[in-house]
Amino acid sequence: MEEKKKTILLVEDEAPAALALQGALIQSGYDAIVAVDGEEGLKVAKEKHPDLILTDLKMPKMGGMEMIEELRKDEWGQHAEVIILTNLSEVEMLEKA
Repeated sequence: MEEKKKTILLVEDEAPAALALQGALIQSGYDAIVAVDGEEGLKVAKEKHPDLILTDLKMPKMGGMEMIEELRKDEWGQHAEVIILTNLSEVEMLEKA
Protein backbone atom coordinates (compact mmCIF):
# COMPACT_ATOMS: atom_id res chain seq x y z
CA MET A 1 0.00 0.00 0.00
CA GLU A 2 1.37 3.38 -1.02
CA GLU A 3 1.99 5.91 1.76
CA LYS A 4 -0.09 9.09 1.55
CA LYS A 5 1.88 12.09 0.32
CA LYS A 6 2.48 14.86 2.82
CA THR A 7 0.72 18.11 1.95
CA ILE A 8 2.52 21.43 2.16
CA LEU A 9 0.71 24.75 1.96
CA LEU A 10 2.89 27.48 0.47
CA VAL A 11 1.66 31.01 1.20
CA GLU A 12 3.53 33.35 -1.15
CA ASP A 13 2.38 36.41 -3.07
CA GLU A 14 5.21 36.54 -5.62
CA ALA A 15 4.17 34.21 -8.44
CA PRO A 16 7.69 33.31 -9.71
CA ALA A 17 8.83 32.31 -6.21
CA ALA A 18 5.59 30.42 -5.53
CA LEU A 19 5.82 28.47 -8.79
CA ALA A 20 9.50 27.62 -8.26
CA LEU A 21 8.92 26.41 -4.70
CA GLN A 22 5.77 24.53 -5.65
CA GLY A 23 7.63 22.76 -8.46
CA ALA A 24 10.49 21.81 -6.16
CA LEU A 25 8.09 20.45 -3.54
CA ILE A 26 6.13 18.41 -6.07
CA GLN A 27 9.36 17.07 -7.57
CA SER A 28 10.40 16.04 -4.05
CA GLY A 29 7.23 13.99 -3.65
CA TYR A 30 4.92 16.35 -1.77
CA ASP A 31 1.44 17.61 -2.58
CA ALA A 32 1.89 21.38 -2.73
CA ILE A 33 -0.94 23.89 -2.46
CA VAL A 34 -0.31 27.59 -3.13
CA ALA A 35 -2.18 30.51 -1.54
CA VAL A 36 -1.44 34.04 -2.76
CA ASP A 37 -1.80 35.91 0.55
CA GLY A 38 -2.31 35.35 4.26
CA GLU A 39 -6.08 35.65 4.04
CA GLU A 40 -6.31 32.86 1.47
CA GLY A 41 -3.61 30.87 3.30
CA LEU A 42 -5.60 30.96 6.54
CA LYS A 43 -8.76 29.78 4.77
CA VAL A 44 -6.96 26.95 2.96
CA ALA A 45 -5.10 25.87 6.11
CA LYS A 46 -8.33 25.59 8.10
CA GLU A 47 -10.04 23.63 5.30
CA LYS A 48 -7.22 21.31 4.18
CA HIS A 49 -5.16 20.85 7.38
CA PRO A 50 -1.80 20.56 5.59
CA ASP A 51 1.11 18.74 7.21
CA LEU A 52 3.26 21.87 6.96
CA ILE A 53 2.73 25.54 6.14
CA LEU A 54 5.49 27.59 4.53
CA THR A 55 4.65 31.30 4.63
CA ASP A 56 6.15 34.58 3.57
CA LEU A 57 5.93 37.46 6.03
CA LYS A 58 5.19 40.45 3.83
CA MET A 59 2.05 39.95 1.72
CA PRO A 60 -1.05 41.91 0.70
CA LYS A 61 -4.37 41.60 2.60
CA MET A 62 -2.85 39.70 5.55
CA GLY A 63 0.83 39.20 6.33
CA GLY A 64 2.39 35.94 7.48
CA MET A 65 2.59 36.82 11.18
CA GLU A 66 -1.05 37.92 11.28
CA MET A 67 -2.04 34.73 9.48
CA ILE A 68 -0.16 32.64 12.06
CA GLU A 69 -1.76 34.56 14.94
CA GLU A 70 -5.23 33.91 13.48
CA LEU A 71 -4.35 30.27 12.76
CA ARG A 72 -3.37 29.72 16.40
CA LYS A 73 -6.91 30.71 17.47
CA ASP A 74 -8.23 27.61 15.67
CA GLU A 75 -8.17 24.28 17.56
CA TRP A 76 -6.34 22.50 14.72
CA GLY A 77 -4.17 25.56 14.04
CA GLN A 78 -2.77 25.60 17.56
CA HIS A 79 -0.62 22.62 16.62
CA ALA A 80 -0.01 23.32 12.93
CA GLU A 81 3.62 23.16 11.81
CA VAL A 82 4.71 26.51 10.30
CA ILE A 83 7.98 27.66 8.76
CA ILE A 84 8.43 31.33 7.89
CA LEU A 85 10.20 32.10 4.62
CA THR A 86 11.15 35.67 3.79
CA ASN A 87 13.52 37.63 1.63
CA LEU A 88 13.76 40.48 4.14
CA SER A 89 17.29 41.35 5.25
CA GLU A 90 18.28 41.09 8.94
CA VAL A 91 18.14 44.88 9.21
CA GLU A 92 14.59 45.01 7.78
CA MET A 93 13.47 42.26 10.17
CA LEU A 94 14.94 44.04 13.19
CA GLU A 95 13.31 47.32 12.18
CA LYS A 96 9.92 45.59 12.01
CA ALA A 97 10.33 43.84 15.38
